[in-house]
Amino acid sequence: MIRKLLLLNLLVCGSAFAQIPDWFDPNESTQQNAEGAKNDGANPTDATRGLMAAGEDPAHSVQAVIKAFNTCDSVYDSVKAAAGNDPNRAGDLVQAASASGSCPCAGENIWSAARLEDRVRLEHRRIPVEIFSLCGCSGAAAQAAATAVPDQADRILSAALNANRRPGGVVDSLGQIGSNRGPVGGEGGTLTRRDDQQCEQDADPTDTFDATALWQPGSVDPSTIPATQARNCDWDEEDEERSGELQVDQFVADGGNHALVLHNGTRDTIDLSGENYQVELYFPGSKEAGRRVALSGEVPPNGLFVVSSEQSGSAWKQRANLVVPSTLMQPAEAVVLRRGLNDSGCDCARVTVAGTLNGLGADGEQWRQDKQDEQQGEVKLKNADSIGQVRPEEYEQSQWVPPLGAVPQTLARIDSACLNDADVADDFTNASNN
Repeated sequence: MIRKLLLLNLLVCGSAFAQIPDWFDPNESTQQNAEGAKNDGANPTDATRGLMAAGEDPAHSVQAVIKAFNTCDSVYDSVKAAAGNDPNRAGDLVQAASASGSCPCAGENIWSAARLEDRVRLEHRRIPVEIFSLCGCSGAAAQAAATAVPDQADRILSAALNANRRPGGVVDSLGQIGSNRGPVGGEGGTLTRRDDQQCEQDADPTDTFDATALWQPGSVDPSTIPATQARNCDWDEEDEERSGELQVDQFVADGGNHALVLHNGTRDTIDLSGENYQVELYFPGSKEAGRRVALSGEVPPNGLFVVSSEQSGSAWKQRANLVVPSTLMQPAEAVVLRRGLNDSGCDCARVTVAGTLNGLGADGEQWRQDKQDEQQGEVKLKNADSIGQVRPEEYEQSQWVPPLGAVPQTLARIDSACLNDADVADDFTNASNN
């Protein structure tokens, strides 16, 4: 029904998207339609625009096109096309491209090096960071989104960095990874925990999901959600270890409202950011995460913590403890709550980390001065160490050379070198190149 309404709206009201292509079959999945676009001779840009024109979710479309075309250029082309058509979803699109474990950008930095002349710098938390330093698909997607929507730079970089911060074990889940049906189906709705299942969790997101086992449909008034709510759970009071866990208490993907209500079932305050709590979203039929949403803030014992989309209604945003700059989740997406970190964060970090300090660009000195003026003259922009040389005025962007050179390699400090290089403007010599 929702897809039919979207199609009707596009046909009646017009759209900035491309016309619905002949290869699109409304009876097929997003992935099958992406593969159909490739077989029909469409390029990744047209395939992405065609899926979005037909009412497919932009992030789902990007991931489907990347999987179907399976080239690093398709990552760039698809994200750029989708971000241009839906600028407010730029961060989601970068996540969709980079969070997947099957990235076609095999050479890590080689793709970025090939596009050096088009390199884009993002300003994240008022500090310029070059996309050259990001991992393969993260770098390709971030550069594409920043090229299409430069005013979303901070959101884009945050999404790319978070996509490579791999979360640890499963705490709770809704839906089934790999299923085409989400927790509330394609038309959306609201789920709340059954009264007799307040203490149960589903830590296996691959098992068959039966909504009636733990959940009941209903409606939620955000203004009535209390700050804390006790649960009558059978905890071992003598156990010094933390009892219970953070769990999803309510799921809302109803119309324009998208929200999760989390409950702290422990005896301790939970630091969401410190313990790296993340919500993973699995697109319909996909067994790999499509997006990751980092959680931040503190949840007191028995506390209820509301995560809302910035596109939700004002009542939800007013009650929210955390407003996420995305649509948060679609009705057909499986939701997995994780905690902790896996052993490996960014797989190619050893190769790319040395590229982050290669120049602030034109007017770099003025940027530094502006930041010092903002800090009332206090010089807080002090360097602890550096690799490469910052040359903001003497060289054009096309002449910047990363410390690693044109061919990716790993740099390691030589055993006899114990001094830091705190002067980013002095000449830089990579001894391994001598």
